[in-house]
Amino acid sequence: DIAADFLKGRRDRVQVATKVGLAPPKSRPLVDHFMPLARWMMEAAPQLRQLVRRSGLQANRRLRLTPQLVQRSIEASLRRLRTDHVDLLGIHNAAPEDLARDELKRAFEDLVTAGKARAIAVAGGEEAACFALTRETVVPVSVIQIPLPPPGAPVTILRRARSVDAGLIVHSVFGIPGGEGPQLSRLATEVSLRDQAAYAGGPYEPR
Repeated sequence: DIAADFLKGRRDRVQVATKVGLAPPKSRPLVDHFMPLARWMMEAAPQLRQLVRRSGLQANRRLRLTPQLVQRSIEASLRRLRTDHVDLLGIHNAAPEDLARDELKRAFEDLVTAGKARAIAVAGGEEAACFALTRETVVPVSVIQIPLPPPGAPVTILRRARSVDAGLIVHSVFGIPGGEGPQLSRLATEVSLRDQAAYAGGPYEPR
């Protein structure tokens, strides 16, 4: 409702993206009851956050991609957003074998043809992104979303996306959640890296 209210009267000035492929964690009444306390404890002792992540209690559930799931998902999103299309529909954590399935290819092509999704993205790992950018017999992907490679890591996928004029969205500037420690340590100790960070986005003060 918040997003739908925001879009009212300004839809033509807003790019809307949504995803299909993940569901929220299953409701566990006992866990849900103690979650406010757990959040308070994690704020007081951040190291506990890793334990909670490893427990899997708050992990999203990966759904099997089917044409029916894709159709239900986009229709539900359009209904909640009170719009007739989204600008980008992402396939969350898709595997290469998903992208090669004819029935999924047709399902996403139909959405684009019908105007319900202006473009399709693969959101997940490099393997699926590379597959999507180098194969013609897969879901029609024009955008990829990946974690930002850490400094010094190979950037093959970034060059490949540029070479085929694909859109690129990155997330997790400091790495996958929970893995930001090494990057912060480097920023705190390497002057040249701090200079690069300052040049890119303003002054950085080591913790």
